[in-house]
Amino acid sequence: MLLQRLREMIGRAGQRENDAADELQFHLEKAIEQNIAAGMAPEEARRRALIAFGGIDQTREALREVHGSRLLEALLQDLRYGWRMLRKTPGFTAIAVLTLALGIGANTAIFSLIDAVIFRSIPIEAPGNLLVFEWHAHQPPSNYSYRSFGDCDDHLKASPPGGCSLPLPYFKDVQAQTGVFSHLAAFTSGGQLDMSGNGPAKMVKGEFISGDYFPTLGVRAYMGRLISPLDDQQDAPAVAVLNHDFWQREFGASPSAIGKTIRLNGVSFEIVGITESRFDALTLSNKYDLWVPMAHRPNLVPRWNAKQDKMNASWLIIIARVKPGVSVGRHKPQSACCFTMTCFRAT
Repeated sequence: MLLQRLREMIGRAGQRENDAADELQFHLEKAIEQNIAAGMAPEEARRRALIAFGGIDQTREALREVHGSRLLEALLQDLRYGWRMLRKTPGFTAIAVLTLALGIGANTAIFSLIDAVIFRSIPIEAPGNLLVFEWHAHQPPSNYSYRSFGDCDDHLKASPPGGCSLPLPYFKDVQAQTGVFSHLAAFTSGGQLDMSGNGPAKMVKGEFISGDYFPTLGVRAYMGRLISPLDDQQDAPAVAVLNHDFWQREFGASPSAIGKTIRLNGVSFEIVGITESRFDALTLSNKYDLWVPMAHRPNLVPRWNAKQDKMNASWLIIIARVKPGVSVGRHKPQSACCFTMTCFRAT
């Protein structure tokens, strides 16, 4: 109501100013015509008319001051009236204030979510140059198992079908193409892991990663070191890297966490590093407490069997960065005759 009244008053004030300007212009032109009829030259007739009026601009400014003071006076009257009404009905006032607060809070929360998801890049180095592998096929593949754990959008029932969960043998084939990629990595969810060795046992969310995962993303260590290709070997010591927030929450941000041994699903792992604070996840829905080398996946996954490492079992997301001068496009892997792979930028 108040805003509507204010708009009406501003509109009326503007109209009044326009009408006054038109009227002044009319009288000025009449005075010029009378001076010309009295024998004056046009320039002299206009000059005399302006002198008689005291200046058009000065007259308009005086009108603005009058109308402006009236507008301000009317606005103050409405504000006083509105304040008196709110004081007479405190219940209604409280509800109105609460509604405004909730509305502003909800809008702020929605904007924060959109800002985090859309306007800000993922917290890695040069996100626009990161590539994600995606497959497309003429018909849905006949898989022993297929899981992407929510890290990408799969369209298995679409026409044509597609997705970005790929098998381990395909990842190894691409690793052998050393002339294409400067960095290549794969990852998959480890699900909920039973962690003990730091107080009472608790369930934590872990992720299995290949040795080049952190270098591919350009993520650095806040403390200690990160997982390397040498850690992602069957005979390598079992190591783990903690998420910065998880380290602060569960280990009290203590430097003594480095070198500490924890047990995940009964298997001992040595903590070797903490990630930098800016990195928490590649996807908003999958934030992990810790990372372990993918080579130790068989020891931690319940009911794991060797079939999961075959070509018809898809559970890996593959990311890469190409070498300078290499184009991004479609490629057909040697061991996968039934689908093509497309790299797309993870912007």
